[in-house]
Amino acid sequence: MFIYNNKKKGDFILKKTVFTVMLVLVLVLGFTGCELNQKTVSLTVSTEGNGTVVAYPNVGEVLAGGTVLLIPQADDGWIFDAWIHNGSILSTFEELSLTVDEDFSVIAQFIQESSTIPTIGYRLEAEWGSYKKTDRLLDVSLQSSEAKGMGIRTNDGTALHFQIANYLPDEADSVPREKAILIKYAQDSTPTYSTLSETLAKFGPVELNQYSAGIPFVRMVVDKEDYDSIPALLEQLRASEGVEFAEEDELYKIHSIPNDPLFSYQWNLTALDMPAVWDVTFGNESVVVAVLDTGVYFPLDDLNRTRFAQGFDFVNNSVNPFDDNGHGSHVTGTIAQSTNNGRGVAGMASNVKILPVKVLGSDGYGFVSGVAEGIIFAVNNGADIINMSLGGPYSDLIDDACEYASDHGVLVIASTGNDGISSISYPSALSGVVSVGAVNDLGNKTSYSNYGTGLDVMAPGGDFSRTLYNDEFAESFPGGILQESIDPVYGEAYMYYSGTSMAAPHVAGLAALIKSKNQSLSALQIEEIITSTADDDAYTSGYDTLYGFGLINPVRALGITPYAMSDSINSEIAMVPGITHRWRISAAESRIQARLNYLDNDTQLILRLEKPDGTILKVASGSGDYFHLDYNVDDQIEGYLWLTVSVGL
Repeated sequence: MFIYNNKKKGDFILKKTVFTVMLVLVLVLGFTGCELNQKTVSLTVSTEGNGTVVAYPNVGEVLAGGTVLLIPQADDGWIFDAWIHNGSILSTFEELSLTVDEDFSVIAQFIQESSTIPTIGYRLEAEWGSYKKTDRLLDVSLQSSEAKGMGIRTNDGTALHFQIANYLPDEADSVPREKAILIKYAQDSTPTYSTLSETLAKFGPVELNQYSAGIPFVRMVVDKEDYDSIPALLEQLRASEGVEFAEEDELYKIHSIPNDPLFSYQWNLTALDMPAVWDVTFGNESVVVAVLDTGVYFPLDDLNRTRFAQGFDFVNNSVNPFDDNGHGSHVTGTIAQSTNNGRGVAGMASNVKILPVKVLGSDGYGFVSGVAEGIIFAVNNGADIINMSLGGPYSDLIDDACEYASDHGVLVIASTGNDGISSISYPSALSGVVSVGAVNDLGNKTSYSNYGTGLDVMAPGGDFSRTLYNDEFAESFPGGILQESIDPVYGEAYMYYSGTSMAAPHVAGLAALIKSKNQSLSALQIEEIITSTADDDAYTSGYDTLYGFGLINPVRALGITPYAMSDSINSEIAMVPGITHRWRISAAESRIQARLNYLDNDTQLILRLEKPDGTILKVASGSGDYFHLDYNVDDQIEGYLWLTVSVGL
């Protein structure tokens, strides 16, 4: 075998009917096992006052980089007050989710209900730019929820399931609606009501309820038998004297995050700020992404709106590229899982068209000849972008096929491999191919991701050594990439995969969105946009062989304008020197302004803007009971920042 499936598949299953997480470790060719020997660190949790702490998982020795959830339980007559770390208040929110990278200790402080601690009341106001439209001032222990209220989990006595909040009903797109034309006249050419009625009567019924001399605007309903004539009607109207414009009356919908109930488990799409991108585009069906993989299992519920072109199966020489493995369906889901369909999860570019090309068999293996045929087939059948989450040794035939794709303006994207070595597999290592490595939820290169000369960019690939926490459903889940797929054992299910195979389709999805926004762009221009807008500060500034040009940044690549955010919080802080309150924001490249007001002038409060590592970016200035902070965020600083309020000495 010359080609091996470049995936690191872990069968973490979120069943469609049961929605429970099952962990089964599967060893795959190329996996070195180095993740089984993770460094452990010490987590110490103690209490002050009367109460206990429940931890998940148990405290003590934990995996470095792992997430632990702490929940305080106060005794009768006592209440939880704060989490204390190194003498400062880490959080006042009861549930505390910690990512532990090194030895760490925290104290759960309980106080008697009748206790009175001298405090200073203050009001914090802030304005900033964010790519998260739900961004607010939050306690550091909270996660910004991108799917609040989208799904409601209930228990019917037999199984957990989801009910969908009715923002956009599934049947909304299928409801028959009349078609109409909108006409605006120049102000000095507005016809009278009677003249207009007579002029338009031959086209169909006329609704003039919004028509007046002050609003030269008309909505003209078209008879069903004349629907095919709408383009001609528009052309005739636009050529008429005095008509400023004429257009078909299209549908608008609310701007919201997707109503896919499991979206809040897709940390990868939240990390890339995809909700901000989706307010601009979900892609265009004229853009075709070829997925060269194990095929696609078309009957999946969460592919019910995904568009497909006629593909081919080069493994079985069939016109039906059916997935009998699951890998190709998962990869396809990351690119174009049906989104806003009230089901399951979301995809990067749900409106683009997928060209499924089966080049790998049910065991995940395929011959070089089949892969090369698949590349040429994709080019000849209208593909704009090719995604290959697979790899192997160098091949002249694969090199020639990729060159054929480049010569015909097709962008080729491939994963680097999962051996954790400083050598990239082919075709990813070819100069004309965009090479993609994998990062985890922290933006750090995963231990399995191949790296080295030729690596271009990084994208989320998942990391099963990490356990994440979902605030919306109050449960932990594995740090893989969640999409719906097919499994020989479990059948249709929402499954977590991990590997550079999962990273590559994020880049293919981004490329498709860029192409959708400007279809005149060439493959080289799209590649340049992706690499030049990547976040390159994870390792060193500029190109390096561990992260390439950096982690892809869809909002920057698509030129998304940040949302203007503002929020205010009334709080109080104990009059103890050194105690700190931390409020977290997700700052885009923009200006941050914050104001702090308080009444007690005898004790000094300090307002700062800090990076997560504690680096102070700006200290507020002012006097008396008013302090003001003003800071311009650049592309090297954007991300999570903290506004901190502390008691001065």
